[in-house]
Amino acid sequence: MINLILSEIGLSTNETKVYIALLDNGESTTGEILDNANLQTGKIYEILNSLKNKGMVSIIIKNGVKHFSPADPQRVLDYIHEKQKNIEKQKTDFESILPQIMGKIHQMKESIHIEIFTGFKGIKNAYEKEMNVVNKNSTLYDIGILSSAHYDKKIDDYFKHNVRVKRQRAGIQIKKILNKSANREDHEQNAKIKYLPFGSPVTITTVENLTIIGIFTELPIAITIESNVVAKSFIEHFNMLWRLAKNKKLIKTEIN
Repeated sequence: MINLILSEIGLSTNETKVYIALLDNGESTTGEILDNANLQTGKIYEILNSLKNKGMVSIIIKNGVKHFSPADPQRVLDYIHEKQKNIEKQKTDFESILPQIMGKIHQMKESIHIEIFTGFKGIKNAYEKEMNVVNKNSTLYDIGILSSAHYDKKIDDYFKHNVRVKRQRAGIQIKKILNKSANREDHEQNAKIKYLPFGSPVTITTVENLTIIGIFTELPIAITIESNVVAKSFIEHFNMLWRLAKNKKLIKTEIN
């Protein structure tokens, strides 16, 4: 029974054996403790020091030899009370960081839904998802758009007369980084626009948890990613480039 309770309050197996040996035999040298506890270990001083730090063992030096004896049993209660205080502090500390941990777990567990669309019909299906996720407080981020001449006319008309019209009607905030060759008139009237002196056939649109990667080559492809983590990453990337981008009139570098 004593062994079990000592183990439950935090003593190791060897600490328990040593303490009980001291209870049974009283003041002892390390050699006597090893014999009485039936132990063969070179770590006897480490065990005794651990018990001493717990307030469970006292040391007496006689004729230059260390003798050990069990301390007042009340010290065991003091040790338990100290453990209780430490546990309460650990509990309070852990509760303070619990929201951060839960947020990270939520991010790891978040399901990421990815779809790939091809052709003109696929492009339409991909970009129609925008209106399914927006609300009155949404901000849409768009980057990488070239001038109309770089796109198939059917796709260019679709964006001018459908996608951008719906965005305008929804009243959402819009921020765009365009290639310097793009025409301001082709885009939403309420859009905040900046320019960079480069572009590509790939555009990235992010709104709420939806990211659309449009690849406007001979066979147009759209990849939709529904994920808060991915969207946040793209928005951070956009904001970094936004700080570098300029108003069109300030850009003088020509595109090769």
